[in-house]
Amino acid sequence: MVTKNSTSDLRWKLKEEKKYPIQFIPIDKRIEYLIESILGVADEPVEIDDILAAIYTSLKGTYLPENQEIMNVLEKVSEPIKVGNRFRWKKRKHKITTLEQFVSEEIEEEEEIEIYWEHLRLVKQVAELGRSMGYDTWIGMTEQKKDKQLREWVTIKELKIPKISKRTLERVAEIDTI
Repeated sequence: MVTKNSTSDLRWKLKEEKKYPIQFIPIDKRIEYLIESILGVADEPVEIDDILAAIYTSLKGTYLPENQEIMNVLEKVSEPIKVGNRFRWKKRKHKITTLEQFVSEEIEEEEEIEIYWEHLRLVKQVAELGRSMGYDTWIGMTEQKKDKQLREWVTIKELKIPKISKRTLERVAEIDTI
């Protein structure tokens, strides 16, 4: 977390990775948590660079939000204050929520089940499309284990790809649909 007294040398340092199931937390809630965490410790309005540093050093890879997503959430949870010729941001008056609260509040069990079945339905549809076009199909090992009916759509019984490592082949075997 960056505080108002931190040096700019440390601002963009990647944070130690914490093990939270963030893939189930909507992107806007992840952004909101990070924005609120930096605005919550600041006594004065914060520069946009401090906010972006908190977001881009905490979220990595496919979890990185687009700039517009950040701005939408920033405008929702904070207000701009003009200081000189620059804008800074200060928090609106509302409760700061912890990441653990986001995890427990956001995904209801029914919603998880619905997401699960929708995912499997899409995997099946992609396999159907491939077969209808005359292609052999592969469905990832995890999906095959979750739903035995998906095995009916697999025309490649053993995934073999020449000249790739065993580790790479294991990763490819987990691709939802090929």
